[in-house]
Amino acid sequence: MQDITRLIVPSAESFATFGAKQLDILVESVNEGWDNSVPFTSPSHRPQPDYSVGFERNAFTRDQLAKLSPFIGNFLFRDQSYFMATYYMYFPFLTCEVKCGSLDIADRQNTHSMTLAVRAIVELFRTVKQFDGKDKWTAYRFTKNVYDTWMPAHFENICSAIDQLPSELHFDVPPLSGATGLSQEVGSLLRSDAGSVSEPIEQDIQLSSAEQPMPTLDTSSQDQE
Repeated sequence: MQDITRLIVPSAESFATFGAKQLDILVESVNEGWDNSVPFTSPSHRPQPDYSVGFERNAFTRDQLAKLSPFIGNFLFRDQSYFMATYYMYFPFLTCEVKCGSLDIADRQNTHSMTLAVRAIVELFRTVKQFDGKDKWTAYRFTKNVYDTWMPAHFENICSAIDQLPSELHFDVPPLSGATGLSQEVGSLLRSDAGSVSEPIEQDIQLSSAEQPMPTLDTSSQDQE
């Protein structure tokens, strides 16, 4: 499962190993509970994503770690804070869930994990009082750029694909008997049942014909003549 997952969500540490130096500050975890994070609801409900990525301790300077220390406590003994997920991961920002059944479960678990991840950033900026409303128009500007910048190019790509469609398309619908293997099996069963029913009927007709006496020719009048 991990091999398939990496084709969809590639490993940050693997990229760093093969030369992506900007990713050296990241650390990942696999199916590990976020024991160092303050629970969002009850203590028994902790996130445990199948894969998550955050910042490792060495990503921060000594001065930064010293400033974070009062908020983190003794993380090696699982003191809980808003800023840590595991004892070695700070400020997680990517989570992945893999489920064999319904995706609803994976969506709920991912939502739970990312709620704690977003809460860490909110609490950090709230602590330094940077919520002054300067980003209140960010969502508006983003949506406006979707309309003005992204949409025209998107529509052009759609029209280009439509122009490449053949002028005449005929979608032939196969007959019902040959549509699926199931319909073929049903047809063969019906034919076999019909043959088994008609066979004894034909035998009965032949038998009844044999039991009836053959009509004889009356020659008495011809003998008298």
